[in-house]
Amino acid sequence: MAANFWTSSHATHWILDRRRLEEAMKEDLEYVDIATLTKIKMWYYNIIGKIGKRLQFRQQVVATAIVYFKRFYTKNSMRSTDPSLVAATCIYLACKIEECPQHIKHIITEMKNALANHGGFDYDTSKVAEFEFYLLEELEFYLIVYHPYRDLTIIAKNLKLEESNLQTACMATKKGVHHNAPQIEGHGINNRNMVQWFADLNVEIEEIIEITQEILSLYSIWKDYSEESIPAMIQSLKRPSRPTTPQQLQQQLLPQQQQQQQQQQQ
Repeated sequence: MAANFWTSSHATHWILDRRRLEEAMKEDLEYVDIATLTKIKMWYYNIIGKIGKRLQFRQQVVATAIVYFKRFYTKNSMRSTDPSLVAATCIYLACKIEECPQHIKHIITEMKNALANHGGFDYDTSKVAEFEFYLLEELEFYLIVYHPYRDLTIIAKNLKLEESNLQTACMATKKGVHHNAPQIEGHGINNRNMVQWFADLNVEIEEIIEITQEILSLYSIWKDYSEESIPAMIQSLKRPSRPTTPQQLQQQLLPQQQQQQQQQQQ
């Protein structure tokens, strides 16, 4: 992990604005709404977490794999790629970077088990190894991730939070949202003057409000999240595109018309 966030590649290259994020989702949002797309991504985050648990990874390895997955999809659409291949490759790469070596065959085996009832995983070691090079290019070879766990520990100590609340906060930062995360707030508010505490942070209150709203919107999506409904959502996202203009329709029909003409000539 980078020693200083502000000098890390995380801060200098991977703090993205909303326009960049919206542009990355543009193609996917033609087929599903933002809530559905978010749930699909959550499902893959959970897949990464389950594999990490099965292979007994440290939490930081899982968190790094999820960050790689998120960064990849700031440049690509989920329709144009296979998220299961991306997820497996992110896990494999995160194991290397976080110095937690794991044989690629073990990752593929666990991915096959996790997706056995969800379309399967048809890739072998050569495909994952090949895709690793593409993933590295999309990440621009900036692989060090600054995770907030150290800062969370300091904040938890200042607010006199219990260990269970700190663990919940860590899970919330890893997955983006967690159904028990609201419990974090209870202890700190009662123990300190929060107005003064926020003032001492030396951060813009507007940024805190924006992040809070983002978290609350994730809570609302999480309320009706159901893993059983995700496969149907993925099918909606992957459904064949339909021509939307006469020109596109003509382009799709042209090969068929040419084939019919050749048959008539014969």
